[in-house]
Amino acid sequence: MNAATPNDNEETKAVGATTKTKPNDREASARTLPDESYCEATPRSVMSHAQSPNGLGAHSQRGFAQRDAGGGASGVGAAAPAAGAVPAAACEASRRAQLAGVAQTSVSMRNAIEAVFANEVAPHTMEGVIEAAQTLLNAVDAAREARKDTEPKPSSLEDYERKQLLVDEAMEEVQGSYGDRLVRVMGGWAGKAQTFRAMRSALRHRAVSAVRSSLRVLTSLQGKPDFLGLRPAVVKQLQQELPTLGHAYLLDRDVCLAAVGCKSEPASSKSRMLKRLPMGWREGFLEAVASSAQYAMPCALLDACGLRPVELEKGVAMEMKGDRIQVRIEGGKVRDGAGQPWRQFELTREALPAWAYDKVNQATALTVSADPDALRAFIGRVSEKLFPRHDPPRANDILLSAYLFRHALVSDLRAEGWDSADIAAVIGESSAQTTKWYGVNWGTGGRRSHKTRVASIVKDTVQTARPVRPASTAGLDMLKEASNRSRSGVSLRR
Repeated sequence: MNAATPNDNEETKAVGATTKTKPNDREASARTLPDESYCEATPRSVMSHAQSPNGLGAHSQRGFAQRDAGGGASGVGAAAPAAGAVPAAACEASRRAQLAGVAQTSVSMRNAIEAVFANEVAPHTMEGVIEAAQTLLNAVDAAREARKDTEPKPSSLEDYERKQLLVDEAMEEVQGSYGDRLVRVMGGWAGKAQTFRAMRSALRHRAVSAVRSSLRVLTSLQGKPDFLGLRPAVVKQLQQELPTLGHAYLLDRDVCLAAVGCKSEPASSKSRMLKRLPMGWREGFLEAVASSAQYAMPCALLDACGLRPVELEKGVAMEMKGDRIQVRIEGGKVRDGAGQPWRQFELTREALPAWAYDKVNQATALTVSADPDALRAFIGRVSEKLFPRHDPPRANDILLSAYLFRHALVSDLRAEGWDSADIAAVIGESSAQTTKWYGVNWGTGGRRSHKTRVASIVKDTVQTARPVRPASTAGLDMLKEASNRSRSGVSLRR
Protein backbone atom coordinates (compact mmCIF):
# COMPACT_ATOMS: atom_id res chain seq x y z
CA MET A 1 0.00 0.00 0.00
CA ASN A 2 1.04 3.45 -0.62
CA ALA A 3 1.09 5.52 2.51
CA ALA A 4 2.96 8.48 1.28
CA THR A 5 1.33 11.86 1.37
CA PRO A 6 1.48 14.26 -1.56
CA ASN A 7 4.56 16.00 -0.30
CA ASP A 8 6.49 13.27 1.27
CA ASN A 9 10.02 13.91 0.16
CA GLU A 10 10.69 11.05 -2.22
CA GLU A 11 14.37 11.81 -1.85
CA THR A 12 14.56 9.98 1.46
CA LYS A 13 14.88 6.44 0.24
CA ALA A 14 17.87 6.62 2.46
CA VAL A 15 17.93 3.11 3.81
CA GLY A 16 20.36 0.83 1.99
CA ALA A 17 20.07 -2.92 2.02
CA THR A 18 22.01 -6.07 1.28
CA THR A 19 20.91 -8.50 -1.39
CA LYS A 20 20.56 -11.59 0.77
CA THR A 21 17.08 -12.76 1.62
CA LYS A 22 15.56 -14.11 4.79
CA PRO A 23 12.13 -15.49 5.63
CA ASN A 24 9.51 -13.13 6.92
CA ASP A 25 9.66 -12.70 10.66
CA ARG A 26 6.08 -13.57 11.49
CA GLU A 27 6.51 -16.87 13.31
CA ALA A 28 5.78 -15.52 16.75
CA SER A 29 3.17 -12.84 16.43
CA ALA A 30 3.10 -11.34 19.90
CA ARG A 31 0.07 -10.50 21.99
CA THR A 32 0.80 -6.91 22.68
CA LEU A 33 -2.91 -6.18 23.12
CA PRO A 34 -4.10 -9.25 25.04
CA ASP A 35 -7.53 -9.92 26.46
CA GLU A 36 -8.04 -10.36 30.20
CA SER A 37 -7.20 -14.05 30.14
CA TYR A 38 -3.67 -13.13 29.13
CA CYS A 39 -3.13 -10.93 32.18
CA GLU A 40 -1.76 -13.72 34.30
CA ALA A 41 1.89 -14.60 34.91
CA THR A 42 3.54 -15.38 31.59
CA PRO A 43 7.07 -15.45 30.18
CA ARG A 44 6.08 -13.27 27.26
CA SER A 45 6.94 -9.61 27.45
CA VAL A 46 4.74 -6.73 26.47
CA MET A 47 5.45 -3.24 25.27
CA SER A 48 6.00 -0.55 27.86
CA HIS A 49 5.00 2.90 26.70
CA ALA A 50 6.97 5.95 27.72
CA GLN A 51 5.33 9.32 27.96
CA SER A 52 5.07 10.81 24.49
CA PRO A 53 4.24 14.32 23.29
CA ASN A 54 0.96 13.34 21.67
CA GLY A 55 -0.43 11.72 24.76
CA LEU A 56 -0.15 8.10 23.67
CA GLY A 57 0.19 7.11 27.28
CA ALA A 58 2.62 7.21 30.17
CA HIS A 59 4.78 4.26 31.15
CA SER A 60 2.67 1.17 30.68
CA GLN A 61 0.97 -0.10 33.79
CA ARG A 62 1.92 -3.59 32.90
CA GLY A 63 5.16 -5.32 31.96
CA PHE A 64 6.57 -8.80 32.09
CA ALA A 65 10.10 -10.12 32.22
CA GLN A 66 11.29 -11.82 29.08
CA ARG A 67 13.23 -15.03 29.64
CA ASP A 68 16.19 -15.06 27.32
CA ALA A 69 18.01 -18.10 26.02
CA GLY A 70 20.19 -18.26 29.10
CA GLY A 71 17.26 -18.38 31.45
CA GLY A 72 17.73 -14.85 32.81
CA ALA A 73 15.03 -12.24 32.93
CA SER A 74 15.51 -9.05 30.98
CA GLY A 75 13.04 -6.24 31.42
CA VAL A 76 11.46 -4.88 28.27
CA GLY A 77 10.61 -1.21 28.13
CA ALA A 78 10.84 1.33 30.90
CA ALA A 79 10.44 0.14 34.48
CA ALA A 80 9.19 -3.32 33.52
CA PRO A 81 8.30 -5.17 36.74
CA ALA A 82 9.07 -8.77 37.46
CA ALA A 83 6.74 -11.41 36.07
CA GLY A 84 3.50 -11.62 37.92
CA ALA A 85 -0.24 -11.19 37.69
CA VAL A 86 -1.37 -7.81 36.41
CA PRO A 87 -4.89 -6.46 36.98
CA ALA A 88 -7.21 -6.72 34.01
CA ALA A 89 -7.93 -2.99 34.28
CA ALA A 90 -4.25 -2.25 33.69
CA CYS A 91 -4.23 -4.43 30.58
CA GLU A 92 -7.26 -2.61 29.27
CA ALA A 93 -5.64 0.79 29.95
CA SER A 94 -2.54 -0.25 28.00
CA ARG A 95 -4.64 -1.54 25.15
CA ARG A 96 -6.43 1.79 24.90
CA ALA A 97 -3.11 3.64 25.00
CA GLN A 98 -1.81 1.59 22.08
CA LEU A 99 -4.95 2.01 20.06
CA ALA A 100 -4.46 5.76 20.35
CA GLY A 101 -1.56 5.17 17.96
CA VAL A 102 -4.06 4.70 15.15
CA ALA A 103 -6.18 7.68 16.17
CA GLN A 104 -5.90 9.16 12.71
CA THR A 105 -7.28 6.11 10.97
CA SER A 106 -10.96 5.32 10.69
CA VAL A 107 -13.08 4.08 13.57
CA SER A 108 -13.66 0.83 11.70
CA MET A 109 -9.90 0.30 11.44
CA ARG A 110 -9.39 0.79 15.17
CA ASN A 111 -12.28 -1.52 16.00
CA ALA A 112 -11.03 -4.21 13.63
CA ILE A 113 -7.51 -4.12 15.10
CA GLU A 114 -8.84 -4.19 18.65
CA ALA A 115 -11.00 -7.19 17.82
CA VAL A 116 -8.01 -9.07 16.39
CA PHE A 117 -5.96 -8.63 19.54
CA ALA A 118 -8.87 -9.15 21.92
CA ASN A 119 -9.62 -12.54 20.33
CA GLU A 120 -6.07 -13.61 19.61
CA VAL A 121 -5.84 -16.20 22.41
CA ALA A 122 -9.35 -17.53 21.87
CA PRO A 123 -9.96 -20.61 19.67
CA HIS A 124 -11.23 -19.78 16.21
CA THR A 125 -13.34 -21.62 13.72
CA MET A 126 -12.39 -21.29 10.10
CA GLU A 127 -15.43 -19.09 9.56
CA GLY A 128 -14.43 -16.88 12.48
CA VAL A 129 -10.90 -16.39 11.17
CA ILE A 130 -12.21 -15.59 7.70
CA GLU A 131 -14.63 -13.04 9.13
CA ALA A 132 -11.91 -11.38 11.25
CA ALA A 133 -9.53 -11.19 8.28
CA GLN A 134 -12.16 -9.83 5.92
CA THR A 135 -13.26 -7.21 8.44
CA LEU A 136 -9.70 -5.96 8.90
CA LEU A 137 -9.00 -5.96 5.17
CA ASN A 138 -12.23 -4.06 4.52
CA ALA A 139 -11.06 -1.41 6.99
CA VAL A 140 -7.64 -1.25 5.27
CA ASP A 141 -9.27 -0.90 1.85
CA ALA A 142 -11.62 1.81 3.10
CA ALA A 143 -8.67 3.80 4.47
CA ARG A 144 -6.81 3.44 1.15
CA GLU A 145 -9.87 4.52 -0.78
CA ALA A 146 -10.25 7.59 1.42
CA ARG A 147 -6.64 8.54 0.60
CA LYS A 148 -7.13 7.60 -3.07
CA ASP A 149 -4.09 5.33 -2.92
CA THR A 150 -3.07 3.41 -6.01
CA GLU A 151 -1.21 0.12 -6.22
CA PRO A 152 2.57 0.50 -5.80
CA LYS A 153 4.72 0.30 -8.90
CA PRO A 154 7.35 -2.44 -9.38
CA SER A 155 10.11 -0.04 -8.30
CA SER A 156 8.18 0.70 -5.09
CA LEU A 157 7.72 -3.00 -4.42
CA GLU A 158 11.46 -3.56 -4.77
CA ASP A 159 12.09 -0.72 -2.33
CA TYR A 160 9.56 -2.26 0.08
CA GLU A 161 11.43 -5.57 -0.06
CA ARG A 162 14.71 -3.88 0.80
CA LYS A 163 13.16 -2.14 3.76
CA GLN A 164 11.41 -5.31 4.94
CA LEU A 165 14.71 -7.18 4.85
CA LEU A 166 16.36 -4.50 6.96
CA VAL A 167 13.62 -4.77 9.57
CA ASP A 168 13.79 -8.58 9.60
CA GLU A 169 17.55 -8.52 10.12
CA ALA A 170 17.27 -5.99 12.92
CA MET A 171 14.49 -7.99 14.60
CA GLU A 172 16.82 -10.97 14.94
CA GLU A 173 19.12 -8.92 17.16
CA VAL A 174 16.41 -8.02 19.68
CA GLN A 175 14.88 -10.19 22.39
CA GLY A 176 11.22 -10.13 23.33
CA SER A 177 7.81 -10.64 21.80
CA TYR A 178 7.11 -9.67 18.23
CA GLY A 179 5.35 -6.46 19.20
CA ASP A 180 8.12 -5.39 21.58
CA ARG A 181 10.88 -6.09 19.09
CA LEU A 182 9.07 -4.35 16.26
CA VAL A 183 8.56 -1.17 18.27
CA ARG A 184 12.19 -1.04 19.40
CA VAL A 185 13.56 -1.84 15.96
CA MET A 186 11.36 0.80 14.35
CA GLY A 187 12.58 3.20 17.01
CA GLY A 188 15.91 3.13 15.20
CA TRP A 189 14.25 4.68 12.14
CA ALA A 190 11.86 6.95 14.03
CA GLY A 191 14.31 9.85 14.36
CA LYS A 192 13.32 11.13 10.93
CA ALA A 193 9.59 11.20 10.35
CA GLN A 194 9.77 10.51 6.65
CA THR A 195 12.09 7.53 6.99
CA PHE A 196 9.84 6.08 9.68
CA ARG A 197 6.76 6.42 7.47
CA ALA A 198 8.56 4.78 4.55
CA MET A 199 9.63 1.80 6.68
CA ARG A 200 6.15 1.48 8.17
CA SER A 201 4.55 1.55 4.72
CA ALA A 202 6.78 -1.35 3.66
CA LEU A 203 5.76 -3.42 6.69
CA ARG A 204 2.09 -2.66 6.22
CA HIS A 205 2.20 -3.64 2.57
CA ARG A 206 3.78 -7.00 3.38
CA ALA A 207 1.34 -7.70 6.20
CA VAL A 208 -1.69 -6.85 4.08
CA SER A 209 -0.42 -8.98 1.18
CA ALA A 210 0.15 -11.96 3.50
CA VAL A 211 -3.36 -11.78 4.97
CA ARG A 212 -4.91 -11.41 1.51
CA SER A 213 -3.03 -14.43 0.22
CA SER A 214 -3.96 -16.68 3.14
CA LEU A 215 -7.55 -15.49 3.05
CA ARG A 216 -7.84 -16.42 -0.63
CA VAL A 217 -6.57 -19.93 0.08
CA LEU A 218 -8.84 -20.40 3.07
CA THR A 219 -11.87 -19.10 1.23
CA SER A 220 -11.20 -21.49 -1.63
CA LEU A 221 -11.26 -24.42 0.84
CA GLN A 222 -14.69 -23.60 2.22
CA GLY A 223 -17.26 -26.26 1.48
CA LYS A 224 -14.74 -28.56 -0.20
CA PRO A 225 -13.09 -31.81 0.97
CA ASP A 226 -9.70 -31.11 2.51
CA PHE A 227 -7.85 -34.22 1.36
CA LEU A 228 -4.43 -32.68 1.93
CA GLY A 229 -5.25 -31.35 5.39
CA LEU A 230 -4.45 -27.76 4.41
CA ARG A 231 -7.27 -26.11 6.31
CA PRO A 232 -5.82 -26.26 9.87
CA ALA A 233 -2.39 -25.05 8.70
CA VAL A 234 -3.83 -22.09 6.80
CA VAL A 235 -6.11 -21.18 9.73
CA LYS A 236 -3.09 -21.18 12.05
CA GLN A 237 -1.04 -19.13 9.61
CA LEU A 238 -3.80 -16.56 9.23
CA GLN A 239 -4.17 -16.38 13.01
CA GLN A 240 -0.51 -15.33 13.14
CA GLU A 241 -0.71 -12.94 10.20
CA LEU A 242 -3.69 -11.00 11.53
CA PRO A 243 -1.96 -9.67 14.67
CA THR A 244 1.16 -8.98 12.60
CA LEU A 245 -0.98 -6.74 10.42
CA GLY A 246 -2.43 -5.16 13.55
CA HIS A 247 1.06 -4.41 14.89
CA ALA A 248 2.04 -2.78 11.58
CA TYR A 249 -0.93 -0.43 11.77
CA LEU A 250 -0.39 0.32 15.46
CA LEU A 251 3.15 1.54 14.91
CA ASP A 252 3.37 5.09 16.18
CA ARG A 253 6.48 7.20 15.81
CA ASP A 254 6.34 8.76 19.28
CA VAL A 255 5.93 5.36 20.93
CA CYS A 256 8.84 3.94 18.94
CA LEU A 257 11.06 6.89 19.82
CA ALA A 258 10.20 6.51 23.51
CA ALA A 259 10.93 2.78 23.42
CA VAL A 260 14.56 3.41 22.47
CA GLY A 261 14.99 6.67 24.36
CA CYS A 262 15.62 8.77 21.27
CA LYS A 263 14.43 12.18 20.19
CA SER A 264 13.01 13.35 16.91
CA GLU A 265 15.57 14.70 14.47
CA PRO A 266 14.80 17.83 12.47
CA ALA A 267 13.75 17.14 8.92
CA SER A 268 16.34 17.69 6.25
CA SER A 269 15.29 21.08 4.99
CA LYS A 270 16.00 22.01 1.40
CA SER A 271 15.09 25.58 2.28
CA ARG A 272 17.83 25.77 4.89
CA MET A 273 20.27 24.21 2.44
CA LEU A 274 19.37 26.78 -0.22
CA LYS A 275 20.18 29.61 2.16
CA ARG A 276 23.65 28.19 2.81
CA LEU A 277 24.57 27.76 -0.83
CA PRO A 278 26.83 30.40 -2.42
CA MET A 279 25.97 32.49 -5.43
CA GLY A 280 26.42 30.71 -8.74
CA TRP A 281 26.16 27.22 -7.25
CA ARG A 282 23.85 26.00 -10.03
CA GLU A 283 26.12 27.29 -12.76
CA GLY A 284 29.09 25.65 -11.06
CA PHE A 285 27.21 22.36 -10.83
CA LEU A 286 26.22 22.38 -14.51
CA GLU A 287 29.81 23.13 -15.49
CA ALA A 288 30.97 20.18 -13.39
CA VAL A 289 28.55 17.71 -15.01
CA ALA A 290 28.94 18.93 -18.61
CA SER A 291 31.47 16.20 -19.47
CA SER A 292 29.17 13.34 -18.41
CA ALA A 293 27.66 11.70 -21.47
CA GLN A 294 25.08 9.91 -19.32
CA TYR A 295 23.99 12.50 -16.77
CA ALA A 296 24.75 15.95 -18.23
CA MET A 297 21.35 16.40 -19.93
CA PRO A 298 19.31 14.94 -17.02
CA CYS A 299 21.06 17.36 -14.66
CA ALA A 300 20.37 20.28 -16.98
CA LEU A 301 16.67 19.36 -16.95
CA LEU A 302 16.64 19.08 -13.17
CA ASP A 303 17.93 22.63 -12.99
CA ALA A 304 15.66 24.11 -15.66
CA CYS A 305 12.40 22.27 -14.91
CA GLY A 306 12.49 21.19 -11.26
CA LEU A 307 11.85 17.56 -12.15
CA ARG A 308 11.37 14.75 -9.72
CA PRO A 309 14.11 12.15 -10.31
CA VAL A 310 11.49 9.46 -10.99
CA GLU A 311 10.13 11.53 -13.89
CA LEU A 312 13.41 11.13 -15.72
CA GLU A 313 12.96 7.37 -15.53
CA LYS A 314 9.97 7.69 -17.87
CA GLY A 315 11.82 9.96 -20.26
CA VAL A 316 11.38 13.69 -20.86
CA ALA A 317 10.60 14.75 -24.44
CA MET A 318 12.37 17.87 -25.72
CA GLU A 319 11.52 19.49 -29.05
CA MET A 320 12.56 22.73 -30.71
CA LYS A 321 9.78 25.29 -31.20
CA GLY A 322 11.42 28.18 -33.02
CA ASP A 323 14.21 29.31 -30.73
CA ARG A 324 12.48 27.83 -27.68
CA ILE A 325 12.46 24.26 -26.40
CA GLN A 326 9.19 22.55 -25.58
CA VAL A 327 9.46 20.08 -22.71
CA ARG A 328 6.87 17.38 -22.01
CA ILE A 329 7.10 15.53 -18.68
CA GLU A 330 5.27 12.35 -17.72
CA GLY A 331 4.38 12.89 -14.09
CA GLY A 332 5.60 10.98 -11.06
CA LYS A 333 3.66 10.46 -7.80
CA VAL A 334 0.34 10.45 -9.62
CA ARG A 335 -2.79 9.17 -7.89
CA ASP A 336 -6.50 9.68 -8.37
CA GLY A 337 -6.99 13.35 -7.64
CA ALA A 338 -3.31 14.02 -6.92
CA GLY A 339 -0.36 14.87 -9.14
CA GLN A 340 -0.25 15.62 -12.86
CA PRO A 341 -0.17 12.69 -15.33
CA TRP A 342 1.68 15.00 -17.71
CA ARG A 343 2.70 18.64 -18.07
CA GLN A 344 4.47 20.65 -20.73
CA PHE A 345 5.87 24.11 -21.23
CA GLU A 346 8.46 25.98 -23.26
CA LEU A 347 11.92 27.04 -22.12
CA THR A 348 13.75 30.10 -23.34
CA ARG A 349 17.26 29.79 -24.73
CA GLU A 350 18.69 30.98 -21.40
CA ALA A 351 17.10 28.09 -19.48
CA LEU A 352 19.84 25.64 -20.48
CA PRO A 353 23.62 25.94 -20.66
CA ALA A 354 24.94 26.47 -24.19
CA TRP A 355 26.11 22.87 -24.59
CA ALA A 356 22.66 21.52 -23.65
CA TYR A 357 20.76 23.95 -25.89
CA ASP A 358 23.02 23.17 -28.85
CA LYS A 359 22.47 19.44 -28.40
CA VAL A 360 18.69 19.80 -28.57
CA ASN A 361 18.90 22.28 -31.44
CA GLN A 362 21.02 19.92 -33.51
CA ALA A 363 18.76 16.95 -32.86
CA THR A 364 15.53 18.98 -33.26
CA ALA A 365 13.84 16.50 -30.90
CA LEU A 366 15.16 14.05 -28.32
CA THR A 367 14.13 12.18 -25.18
CA VAL A 368 16.21 12.42 -22.02
CA SER A 369 16.08 9.70 -19.38
CA ALA A 370 18.04 8.47 -16.37
CA ASP A 371 17.76 5.91 -13.60
CA PRO A 372 16.64 7.85 -10.48
CA ASP A 373 18.86 6.02 -7.98
CA ALA A 374 21.93 6.18 -10.21
CA LEU A 375 21.30 9.88 -10.83
CA ARG A 376 21.06 10.57 -7.09
CA ALA A 377 24.36 8.78 -6.54
CA PHE A 378 25.99 10.78 -9.35
CA ILE A 379 24.78 14.08 -7.89
CA GLY A 380 26.12 13.01 -4.51
CA ARG A 381 29.58 12.42 -5.99
CA VAL A 382 29.58 15.78 -7.75
CA SER A 383 28.42 17.45 -4.54
CA GLU A 384 31.34 15.97 -2.62
CA LYS A 385 33.78 17.37 -5.19
CA LEU A 386 32.23 20.84 -5.20
CA PHE A 387 31.51 21.07 -1.48
CA PRO A 388 33.66 18.58 0.45
CA ARG A 389 32.11 17.70 3.79
CA HIS A 390 33.84 17.49 7.13
CA ASP A 391 34.74 14.24 8.80
CA PRO A 392 32.76 13.78 10.93
CA PRO A 393 29.98 15.71 9.12
CA ARG A 394 28.91 19.09 10.49
CA ALA A 395 25.49 20.69 10.56
CA ASN A 396 26.52 23.37 8.05
CA ASP A 397 27.92 20.92 5.48
CA ILE A 398 26.43 21.27 2.00
CA LEU A 399 24.94 18.28 0.21
CA LEU A 400 23.45 18.79 -3.24
CA SER A 401 20.47 16.65 -4.20
CA ALA A 402 18.00 16.39 -7.05
CA TYR A 403 15.21 17.97 -5.03
CA LEU A 404 17.34 20.98 -4.21
CA PHE A 405 16.93 22.13 -7.82
CA ARG A 406 13.17 21.72 -7.53
CA HIS A 407 13.11 23.99 -4.49
CA ALA A 408 15.43 26.47 -6.19
CA LEU A 409 13.14 26.73 -9.22
CA VAL A 410 10.10 27.38 -7.04
CA SER A 411 12.08 30.11 -5.27
CA ASP A 412 12.93 31.70 -8.63
CA LEU A 413 9.33 31.61 -9.85
CA ARG A 414 8.04 33.02 -6.59
CA ALA A 415 10.55 35.89 -6.81
CA GLU A 416 9.33 36.54 -10.38
CA GLY A 417 5.81 37.01 -9.03
CA TRP A 418 4.25 33.75 -10.23
CA ASP A 419 1.18 32.74 -8.26
CA SER A 420 1.02 29.41 -6.45
CA ALA A 421 -1.29 27.76 -9.01
CA ASP A 422 1.11 28.45 -11.90
CA ILE A 423 4.07 27.27 -9.84
CA ALA A 424 2.19 24.08 -8.94
CA ALA A 425 1.52 23.44 -12.65
CA VAL A 426 5.23 23.77 -13.50
CA ILE A 427 6.38 21.27 -10.86
CA GLY A 428 3.57 18.77 -11.50
CA GLU A 429 1.32 19.30 -8.49
CA SER A 430 -2.47 19.27 -8.73
CA SER A 431 -2.99 21.56 -5.73
CA ALA A 432 -1.59 25.04 -5.32
CA GLN A 433 -1.57 24.46 -1.58
CA THR A 434 1.47 22.16 -1.82
CA THR A 435 3.76 24.90 -3.13
CA LYS A 436 3.99 26.40 0.35
CA TRP A 437 6.31 23.54 1.28
CA TYR A 438 8.76 24.41 -1.47
CA GLY A 439 11.59 26.85 -1.75
CA VAL A 440 12.50 30.13 -0.09
CA ASN A 441 10.71 33.45 -0.26
CA TRP A 442 13.69 35.47 -1.41
CA GLY A 443 11.53 38.52 -2.05
CA THR A 444 10.76 39.25 1.61
CA GLY A 445 10.65 42.96 2.31
CA GLY A 446 10.23 43.87 -1.36
CA ARG A 447 13.86 43.08 -2.21
CA ARG A 448 14.82 40.40 -4.66
CA SER A 449 17.69 38.24 -3.46
CA HIS A 450 20.91 38.10 -5.42
CA LYS A 451 20.63 34.31 -5.22
CA THR A 452 17.61 34.09 -7.53
CA ARG A 453 17.70 33.75 -11.29
CA VAL A 454 15.34 35.13 -13.92
CA ALA A 455 12.67 32.53 -14.68
CA SER A 456 13.32 30.88 -18.04
CA ILE A 457 9.93 29.14 -18.36
CA VAL A 458 7.45 30.85 -20.68
CA LYS A 459 4.44 31.31 -18.45
CA ASP A 460 1.67 31.26 -21.05
CA THR A 461 2.89 27.92 -22.48
CA VAL A 462 2.39 25.90 -19.29
CA GLN A 463 -0.17 23.11 -19.78
CA THR A 464 -1.23 20.31 -17.42
CA ALA A 465 -3.37 17.18 -17.63
CA ARG A 466 -5.52 18.36 -14.73
CA PRO A 467 -6.58 21.81 -13.57
CA VAL A 468 -4.70 22.98 -10.49
CA ARG A 469 -6.87 23.33 -7.41
CA PRO A 470 -6.49 26.79 -5.82
CA ALA A 471 -4.84 27.18 -2.45
CA SER A 472 -7.07 27.60 0.56
CA THR A 473 -7.25 31.19 1.76
CA ALA A 474 -9.24 30.49 4.92
CA GLY A 475 -6.35 31.24 7.25
CA LEU A 476 -5.37 34.38 5.34
CA ASP A 477 -8.98 35.60 5.35
CA MET A 478 -9.15 35.15 9.13
CA LEU A 479 -5.93 37.13 9.58
CA LYS A 480 -7.23 39.91 7.36
CA GLU A 481 -10.51 40.02 9.24
CA ALA A 482 -8.71 40.16 12.59
CA SER A 483 -6.43 42.90 11.26
CA ASN A 484 -9.42 44.91 10.04
CA ARG A 485 -11.13 44.57 13.40
CA SER A 486 -7.95 45.68 15.13
CA ARG A 487 -7.58 48.78 12.94
CA SER A 488 -11.25 49.57 13.43
CA GLY A 489 -10.85 49.37 17.19
CA VAL A 490 -7.86 51.72 17.17
CA SER A 491 -9.75 54.23 15.07
CA LEU A 492 -12.69 54.22 17.48
CA ARG A 493 -10.46 54.80 20.47
CA ARG A 494 -8.89 57.76 18.75
